[in-house]
Amino acid sequence: MRRIALGLVALLFVAGCMGGKDSSGPAPTPPAESAPGPMGPESPNGTVRFVVIGDTGQASEGQYAVSTAIETVCEERGCQFVLISGDNIYPNGVRSAYDPQFEEKFEEPYANLNLPFYLVLGNHDNGDGNGANPAVGDYEVEYSERKDRMSEKWNMPARYYTFRVGDVQIFGLDSGPQEVSQAQVWLPGTRGPAMQTWLGAEIAKSTAKWKFAFAHHPYVSNSRHGDAGLYDNTGGKGLPYRLMLEDLVCDTFQVFFAGHDHNLQWLKPVRTCGRTEFIVSGAGGASIYAKGVPPDNEVYFEDYAKHGFFWIEASGNTFKGVAFDQDANLLFERTFTA
Repeated sequence: MRRIALGLVALLFVAGCMGGKDSSGPAPTPPAESAPGPMGPESPNGTVRFVVIGDTGQASEGQYAVSTAIETVCEERGCQFVLISGDNIYPNGVRSAYDPQFEEKFEEPYANLNLPFYLVLGNHDNGDGNGANPAVGDYEVEYSERKDRMSEKWNMPARYYTFRVGDVQIFGLDSGPQEVSQAQVWLPGTRGPAMQTWLGAEIAKSTAKWKFAFAHHPYVSNSRHGDAGLYDNTGGKGLPYRLMLEDLVCDTFQVFFAGHDHNLQWLKPVRTCGRTEFIVSGAGGASIYAKGVPPDNEVYFEDYAKHGFFWIEASGNTFKGVAFDQDANLLFERTFTA
């Protein structure tokens, strides 16, 4: 049975928000009586359970199937919220906070999921597949502020932000604009250095046992787009973003979640990023991508055949990740300790 727990609103503490829209401060808190809450079995004290999907917003059969599978898994295992790692609205983002695509490609596909969703921006959210118009992404931030939405599920208080649930602190990062303006976006006074300064300050303040980051673009991937710094087999593409991750995310966050490549991967730590593990969850609705050409990064798991998602549980010192396909079939699971 689905239950709305009003206390979740108090648990979801959004801190230190700032971004390309110059929107700072906490996310607006919806009225308690309309706020989404946990689904399925109640989580024991100190346990945080959530779902990670990405590359979703097409109103496709795959997106609807994944939504139904998430509903099944959350009813069985329990879920407190959902992360979407970008490309929320295909193919070219939205054109205002009142664009009907919000209803068609988000509200309606997830109508049966009474959960808060936390989203970051992808290249398609920033104007087109190349992320060429980052200002378009600001409309997705503005949608969070609307008081007349179909639901209160969409949470994007800024282009990058952080929130904490229990012992878990999650950092949503803005990786989209770097794809077309690799150098310009990292000049002094632009959004790259501003986010980097903010992230360093928020990490320094954090007392959370578990720190997770999510962004659209991966650090490493074995599919079409490949690794940061060599995206799309182009030398230097995404290099400033890679260096930022190596400076602040690597070996500080236990897991870095991303999308961009439309499949499911759980990649092992790599020498350049310490102990951080990498989960690519980009099989949320867009067409599935095949495996890329060698050489490969080492993986715990990869699937290039099905739509699906990851269900995550952080409890005490234990992290569990479980991959499911669009029919809620369990594909892989793994645990590790902090």
